[in-house]
Amino acid sequence: MAALTLGFTGMDASTESELRHAFEQASAASGGGWQLVPDTHADYVVVDMDSMYGPMSWLRLHAAGKHVVGLTAAPRTQTPYRLGRPVASTELATLLGEIRSAAGIPAETGATALSRPAAASPAAQPGVSVPVAAAEPLVPPARPSGMTPSPEPMDQLPEERPSAPSMDELPANPEAITEPAA
Repeated sequence: MAALTLGFTGMDASTESELRHAFEQASAASGGGWQLVPDTHADYVVVDMDSMYGPMSWLRLHAAGKHVVGLTAAPRTQTPYRLGRPVASTELATLLGEIRSAAGIPAETGATALSRPAAASPAAQPGVSVPVAAAEPLVPPARPSGMTPSPEPMDQLPEERPSAPSMDELPANPEAITEPAA
């Protein structure tokens, strides 16, 4: 099985250190198969969207076709994946599992499947059948990371909008309105 790769960019050293520590715990909890590499070699890159350089890093990575994970305290981000602040290894493990599922890579390797006792699976027990409808899909449906549609353009000032003239704007004598001379 090919390892999924993760990198970090656009953040200060303390944030990167915090993420590395969380990654060490989350990688095993999410089923393994993840490798931490420099951002230039990573398939998925975590970008600190709250830092000064984060949005510029996002633009560069987005243009390069990388999968970007936005690290932010905001409830939504422009990136396909979001990792909230403060960083928790459990949230990172969930995110790594979601990415793995979206990539179509199973969470269990052959070694972990062999180490599990056969009785743990209901289908392995004689006389027990698992309904097909209850089986989980291999790839869960895509979920947006909280992005909303853009608002309607409002590039007209109120005085630029056409409206009927008010009574105050009309002359007292309507016959005083003259046509311009040609």
